[in-house]
Amino acid sequence: MVDFVEGEAFATVSNHVRALVRWHFLIELDDDERRLARLIAHMGEANRVGDKDEAIVQMTQEELSRLGFGARHRARRGLKSLQDQGLIELQYGQIFIPSVARLREYGFDGSILPLP
Repeated sequence: MVDFVEGEAFATVSNHVRALVRWHFLIELDDDERRLARLIAHMGEANRVGDKDEAIVQMTQEELSRLGFGARHRARRGLKSLQDQGLIELQYGQIFIPSVARLREYGFDGSILPLP
C-alpha cells in the first residue's frame, strides 16, 4: 500500500510540475501575437453575438497597449497579423471575432482551426 501512495503522490506532483512548466511557456516566453489572441478571445467569450461563435470586443489599440503590450505599435502589429490570418476583423473602436474558438485555439496552440 505504501508503494501505491508514493506512486500516486509522485504522479500528482509530476502532473503539477508539467502544468506549471506549460503555463510558464504560455505566459512568459510566448510571443505578443499569441498573448494578444488569448486576451481578445477571452474578452470575446463575454461578448458573443447571440448563440453564434462570433463576438465583438469594444476596445481601441490604445486600450490594448495599456493591458501589457507596451507601445501602441506593438499592439497594432499583432492585431494586423491576426487580421491577415482571418482570425479577427478590425473596425473603428472595436474588434470583430468571426470565431472565438479559432482565435482561442491559435492563442493556446499556435494552430488555426478551419472555419465551420
